[in-house]
Amino acid sequence: MDAQIITTVVAVVAIVGAYLGAARQARAAVESVRRGHQQSAYSDLIRAARRYLKAVRGAVPAAVALDENVRRSFGATPEEEDDLLDAAAVAQYSALITRESTDCEEVTAAATLVELEAPGELAHYARLLAEHAEELASVLAAAGRPDDQGDDTLLPADPRRATDAQAAVETALANFVARARISLSGGGGGRLPRLTRLSR
Repeated sequence: MDAQIITTVVAVVAIVGAYLGAARQARAAVESVRRGHQQSAYSDLIRAARRYLKAVRGAVPAAVALDENVRRSFGATPEEEDDLLDAAAVAQYSALITRESTDCEEVTAAATLVELEAPGELAHYARLLAEHAEELASVLAAAGRPDDQGDDTLLPADPRRATDAQAAVETALANFVARARISLSGGGGGRLPRLTRLSR
């Protein structure tokens, strides 16, 4: 009888061990798939942001020139008006601000997917990247026009707004890449370390 009990106990222990091993393997497989989805989503966002930054390379200096022209036109004397850009130059600069430079939908869509896949703080940095890209697209679309204050007041555009917005996108991308790298390597435990603060 004792041999039968021992055999039964050994069989139960073997079954429980096999069950726990299978459960552990299943969790590892699910985790592997989840990390693969995360890596794919992060890569898509990084590629989209880099493509967008490439698309704005010529547009940002053109926006600076157009906004500087608007700033100089406010209160310009007749002599100073001679130094303003003529219609042909304005048209040339405006042509450099392409549809690709004012459309960051690919970045926004990729950031939305990351928000679904990523841990909370990393999702936040994906959203910041998308928000800064949206701001840059908006600034480029408004280049060469005065700022409308909403109460029929027009102010000259700040010529630095395009370069500032571009720098914010670059910083947001660098922060996201650093945090994604930490997240995918499993480092950092819970909270991720603080990186460059972005101004808004």
